[in-house]
Formats: sequence, structure tokens, C-alpha cells
Amino acid sequence: MLVVEDDLDLRGVVLRGLVEEGFAAVGVGSGSELLERIEPEAPDLLIVDIGLPDTDGRDVVQALRAQGKNEDAALVEERFKRAWKDADITLDSSRMGP
Repeated sequence: MLVVEDDLDLRGVVLRGLVEEGFAAVGVGSGSELLERIEPEAPDLLIVDIGLPDTDGRDVVQALRAQGKNEDAALVEERFKRAWKDADITLDSSRMGP
């Protein structure tokens, strides 16, 4: 599983959650890193941020699909990103104890 997210904190939250659920997951921070990583072997699942610093995530996914790679890629929108951050804040504060 490959997570493409330029926000390092959010990428960490997503990766941590996936690993805790038993998935083998790695992350990169840009569309160019994704393309470098995906060349040797396409991951089983790809989660891509729409607003990457070097490209639009939708364009990257469309190009990969045109090549027959990662037809099942999921695009991450801003609403989803805010929900993940909120969940992480809640988890962190609950671990602090009374």
C-alpha cells in the first residue's frame, strides 16, 4: 500500500493507522516520488492526496489508470484530511490520561 501525501503529519497518521490494522504501507510526499516508487512494481492500493506540491493528484491517478496501473486508487480530499487530523488530535489527547 502506498500513501501519497505532502503533509508529513497527516501522512504519519494515515500510515500509523494502516500499520496498526495490519497493512504493509509506505508513504511519499509528491507526485514525482510516487512515479519513481511505482515504476518497479505497482502497489495493491494507492491513496493519493489531490493537492500535491508538484502536481494534481487527480492527474497522477488518471495517468496511472491510462497505463493500466492502480485502477483502484483512492483520492484524498481536503474534507478527509481535516477528519484525519481531528481524529489524530482526539487520539493523542485521549492517551494523555486524566
